[in-house]
Amino acid sequence: MKQISSLIVAFAMFGIIFSVLPSAYSQTADVDTDEQTTLSGDLLNDPLAIEILQKIEESKRKIANLEKQNYDNIQVQKFLEDRRAVVLDRLNQSLILWEEEWHEFSPKVAYQKFIDKMPSGVQGIYAKQFEFTEKKT
Repeated sequence: MKQISSLIVAFAMFGIIFSVLPSAYSQTADVDTDEQTTLSGDLLNDPLAIEILQKIEESKRKIANLEKQNYDNIQVQKFLEDRRAVVLDRLNQSLILWEEEWHEFSPKVAYQKFIDKMPSGVQGIYAKQFEFTEKKT
């Protein structure tokens, strides 16, 4: 008995769905999805249809807001990347100027001055030792 009643309920549901679906589809088939959908006839008084359309409109607004936020985030990222590139370029230029200004006091030049004070017979040993430690560091 339960099976028969559940079959009757299932057929009734299919009947209701297929009787409402073509009329709802025929009313909205010609409407452009970008524009707001208007209701007419029986659907005007159907609270379920009104609720669905309200949720669709709310979803469209939320999607538009998310797309705007995404676009804004991309613009901010581009701006930050540009600023970072400018700052990195300035930093590299400052570093080059600093190295040129203080080249006289670099470890290599200072060690070379130290080697020049040594007797010529041992200068090669000190030079090789400095090259070895420079390679390791």
